Amino acid sequence: MTVTAGSPAQAGEPAVFVQRGGNRGKKATRLHSWRETQISLSVAEVCVDKETAYKDITDNGGEPYARFFAGQNPNHPLTPFCHRYLFEKDLEARTAKREEERGFALKSLAQMESSSHVAQAAASASRDAAAAAHTSALAARRSAFWTMIAAIASALGVLVNAALNLGWLDWATHIAR
Repeated sequence: MTVTAGSPAQAGEPAVFVQRGGNRGKKATRLHSWRETQISLSVAEVCVDKETAYKDITDNGGEPYARFFAGQNPNHPLTPFCHRYLFEKDLEARTAKREEERGFALKSLAQMESSSHVAQAAASASRDAAAAAHTSALAARRSAFWTMIAAIASALGVLVNAALNLGWLDWATHIAR
């Protein structure tokens, strides 16, 4: 149980706010006893070193407690520790957010790099396919040329055979003998 001093209550007696371990999420309860106020002030004033102050702040709910205490007790010795605690927590949150954003950026960069490698592989495969198609086209062109030569030779052979059978080339056989 931690007790902290609050604003002055009725009849000149300072109000005291108490937070118990299980009630951290709930609002603090007001006590009006002068004796409890004195105890709370002496407990709060004892924690003047950073570790004790931070432990007290953390045990009482952390940031909400520090904000509340600093707002209610601007001149209390614990208040500078509350401000510093809040600053450090804010700095940690910003650093964590920055690290998360950096991690996201690195992950995004890795995905972009991976996509780039995939695109390079696809471009390389496309280049290879184009080269194979070019080679195939050259081979087809050569094949077509030689097929045409064979067709011309075959046509000449048919013509010569027909001319021989029709007797058009009898004069050539006479010369050849």
